[in-house]
Amino acid sequence: MSFSFGGREPIIDKNIFLLTGVTRSGTTFFGKVLGSLKNVEYQFEPPFMLWIPAMSEAGILEKETAKEFLKANVYEVFYDRILARADNFRPSDDSYILGYTQLSQLEEKWKKIKNRADANSFAIERNIKLALKMPNAQLFYEFYRKVFPEIKFIHMVRHPFDVALSVQKKGWLSDLSFSTPSASFARKTIVYKGKNLNVPFWLDDESVEGFIASDEFSRGLIYWRIIMYAHLSSAVFNPNSGRDWEFRYEDLVAEPEKIFNEAYKFIGAESSEKTKELLANVKKDRVSIYKPQGKLRIPETELARIEAIMSKYG
Repeated sequence: MSFSFGGREPIIDKNIFLLTGVTRSGTTFFGKVLGSLKNVEYQFEPPFMLWIPAMSEAGILEKETAKEFLKANVYEVFYDRILARADNFRPSDDSYILGYTQLSQLEEKWKKIKNRADANSFAIERNIKLALKMPNAQLFYEFYRKVFPEIKFIHMVRHPFDVALSVQKKGWLSDLSFSTPSASFARKTIVYKGKNLNVPFWLDDESVEGFIASDEFSRGLIYWRIIMYAHLSSAVFNPNSGRDWEFRYEDLVAEPEKIFNEAYKFIGAESSEKTKELLANVKKDRVSIYKPQGKLRIPETELARIEAIMSKYG
């Protein structure tokens, strides 16, 4: 049995951009850059972008229903953004609306756009783009492109040591985080040595033993390897196609003007005063890669896999 969802209007289908990368790769900052561009609507980490394809892959959601459900959710985000229904005004949050949008832009929406018909007209008139930001989406490139054949992917890459260190500081891969997960944490329950354990949904059976035995830093490296392997193994992501784009976090820090200009071109949008503010806040510098001290508590096979991926990025 499958379900369908009514009220879908594919006005935005050809103008959807998905920004992704391994967690702690700079996507939060760059998402704000995209959101600051003229005529771009931006949504910070809508969790359904992972939940729906993950449940479909696990057989919990019927495939066609999952596709329809994802499409309906993306359309609702589109309308919420244009109608300014779900804007976050908490300055301490990463999704703080005034972190990437001028108040005058919101006031214009409140005055001019009263309903979905107005939103459709506004989107057509201004050729509105919808930018979604979701880490770990590399796992589901194929799913997204089946739902939205013209979706465009933006992938950020950061050195695995820096990612692992940052994740370790956050405590996101600690035993405590698995035993008391947040509501948005997509997880699965496995039986390990006779006990039920909550683990991240992306942890494959082959990696379980090494992951659980590793310290938090090494878990971060294994996490980086799993997500990056999915990215590189995808037959869908193709930066040479013109509709997918990849760049390194280290290049963003070293040459922010260059990366910002590439973003304008790829998205097909102009910078705003807010974009210029964000550019001015980038501390232009050469990134110093973290070097772990002592022997890593990680299987040799994992190290070899990580090094193989790193070699592809020089």
